[in-house]
Amino acid sequence: MHSLSEWAVQNRKLIIFAIGPGGGPKMRLDFRSGPLDTMTQLMLMLFAFAAEMEANVIKERNRDTKAFMRATGRWGGGMFPYWAMPEKQGNEWRLIHNPDTVPATLDIIDRVLKKESKQSVMRWLNDEGILSPREYRIQQAGKVPTAPISGVVSVGEGTVSITPEDGSEAVTVNLFPKHVSASVEDGQKVEEGDRLTKRILWSAQTIKMMLRSRALLGQVELDGKPFLGPDGMPVKRVEPLTDLDTFEKLQRILDASAVHDASTRTAGAGMLLRIGWCGICGERLYRRSQPKPYGRYEYYGCRSAWGYLKKQSSDEKCRALAISAELLESTTEEMLLKTIGNLEVLEKVVIPAQSHHQELAEAEEAYAFLYGEAAKKPANLARLLQPQIKALEKRIAVLSALPEREEREELRATGETYAERWELADAGERRKMLLEAGVRIEAVNEDTEEVAVRSFERPQRDDEAVWLGSTEGVSYAFYVPKDLAERATGKSQSLGFVDQKL
Repeated sequence: MHSLSEWAVQNRKLIIFAIGPGGGPKMRLDFRSGPLDTMTQLMLMLFAFAAEMEANVIKERNRDTKAFMRATGRWGGGMFPYWAMPEKQGNEWRLIHNPDTVPATLDIIDRVLKKESKQSVMRWLNDEGILSPREYRIQQAGKVPTAPISGVVSVGEGTVSITPEDGSEAVTVNLFPKHVSASVEDGQKVEEGDRLTKRILWSAQTIKMMLRSRALLGQVELDGKPFLGPDGMPVKRVEPLTDLDTFEKLQRILDASAVHDASTRTAGAGMLLRIGWCGICGERLYRRSQPKPYGRYEYYGCRSAWGYLKKQSSDEKCRALAISAELLESTTEEMLLKTIGNLEVLEKVVIPAQSHHQELAEAEEAYAFLYGEAAKKPANLARLLQPQIKALEKRIAVLSALPEREEREELRATGETYAERWELADAGERRKMLLEAGVRIEAVNEDTEEVAVRSFERPQRDDEAVWLGSTEGVSYAFYVPKDLAERATGKSQSLGFVDQKL
């Protein structure tokens, strides 16, 4: 108000308030002849001060309301987890599971626990047409930009203008939400109701944020930490989607960047990536595709020979020639299925424990957090946390005294052989099966100058069985662990071979 008054004096302006003090009639302050008298100027500043005090009261009231909502686990508006939805229960709003989005979220958790990369999970979600959180919300809110009329499009910065073919006035549509791309181009014709923006897709970052959130445990978060209630335990806002053990496994996978590792890639990778190696220099074999008049030629080659190694001169490059992808992959498949193809795949089924382990772990985590917070605060403030700390000590003592039965695993028959599972799998899934089985292939094209014999020897480790062989001008070594049957099927059994040559 002070700045506004100065501006009005300098520019000789009249300021009119639509509503005067106390809700009275409108007030006029005329600065056109110069500054107001001292008393009027003082009244003006008092009005501004009262308005500022009221604004502060409103802010404080909003903060208190949000704090009350957090403490009681109620939903007070705003964002909520992708897999949840608000529901009115009496006079309150609570969050419940959303049947439309829970299945996709559980699939994401399951795939990441199986060490699939976030990129792979992202591609799967987008390929399946599963709506991303942002896309789902704007569709539910009816905020997808569509053409209000038929006509010709002109794309601007964050807007799309549509000019009717009869030449009448154009209609402009603001693109919502921000940072989306228009799905139409300048000069394109659209019909009324056509969508004007591209679908908002899943990203690896969205998946990471979802899996990092303690909302999966149903907990209220404040500044990235669980919000604790009077009993010292995290306040629950919604029924948990997963338990603490699973949540911690997810965090360990994310922390270790296991889902980023190229060895876990399934989409877009050659079937033998990180499984096939050059028989001369020991570098990885990469798959390439080359067009031919009658189709495409798929082949594997040494990454050193292809110049993929940075610190390597042309003279230092491996001389290994390319190998037919079909030949190498079919040979690998034949060798693997001869070994375990007729074995039945067994699946591990977890029999849950009967214990209070999760409750005890949550209580201990909350206790450690509060104890650490109390240690950092002055004595008078630390005393305020003592009731919560004592409540937690009592809860931990009670839970620790309860009997427990450990979780165990059982193997159950699937009625499916390894060969049948292999037959139904795509290239990415087969590669994952090979990685899990621990298979390693070394191969070299025998037309390469450095290869003087039809098969080559490699040092053997005690935990591996090896086949050496040659077929169609390719020498190869096929390494598999001696516990391959157990790794592939889940059942401990002997394969009945040691270091055979085929």
